[in-house]
Amino acid sequence: MYTESADEFFHNGPRPTWRFDGTYFQPGSEQDIGSRRDRVSEESFSLSDYQAWVELDWTREPGQLETACEMLEGAWGEIDELQEALNGTDSSHVVKELGDVLWFLVAQASDRGVRVGGKSLSSVGETYTLYNSSDDDLLDDMRFAAIILGGDNILYSIAPETEDSSAEKALMCGIECVVILAVRAGLDLNTVMARNVEKLGARVEAGTVLKGSGERTGNQL
Repeated sequence: MYTESADEFFHNGPRPTWRFDGTYFQPGSEQDIGSRRDRVSEESFSLSDYQAWVELDWTREPGQLETACEMLEGAWGEIDELQEALNGTDSSHVVKELGDVLWFLVAQASDRGVRVGGKSLSSVGETYTLYNSSDDDLLDDMRFAAIILGGDNILYSIAPETEDSSAEKALMCGIECVVILAVRAGLDLNTVMARNVEKLGARVEAGTVLKGSGERTGNQL
């Protein structure tokens, strides 16, 4: 896990109150929605800014078991695609798949009411306890983090012997894995987030992707 404390990584901001606008579940007012989009339009932005953007344009109602199950299915599907990308030689494919995995982990956290702080973790060193893990081990850690973030109903039906079901720790572990794999590919977290915002933002506008669930239309994530 991260060597920094959870208090440094998370904050106690309120969970968004989503409303259905006829097309999507949106967090807050129209002004708030615009502000969230603006926050990720800068050259560099934080994980907190990214999470605020992730919470836009959901097609499934947050806080529902069906949504949590679809999120978990989506996260595992993207982790499988990331594994395929890591076995190839196309770095652009790796950054896209890292972004997709990150989106699902952060979305799962939002669905659980877990908020990230304002830190932007753009580099990683050997202070990270998972740094020497193999790629496959990191991918397995991501999968288990996604299960925990899915909630206790999902977790204990899949892994009933689990003792530590902290969603905060699971998110920290999942993001750490993304950062390490990004660094190994010559990338950083800011690049992964920015590429993900660029790609998904364009596809939401074009109607070829449905954010907020495991459901996608047209082009895949």
